[in-house]
Amino acid sequence: MTAFRSSQRLTITVAQSTLEALIARSSAEGRSVSNLAAYLIESALDPANHPPQHPVA
Repeated sequence: MTAFRSSQRLTITVAQSTLEALIARSSAEGRSVSNLAAYLIESALDPANHPPQHPVA
């Protein structure tokens, strides 16, 4: 079971094209830009999405 953690606010700067892509995708998915950005960041940081890398000999 994962302990409940409260949400924290984060401010970032992104390229105009990135913002436009976020706006378009969030609109298509029926969610806020903030919610989509949080989902994308959390997904990118989830260890389950990234198998461990082994050093190359």
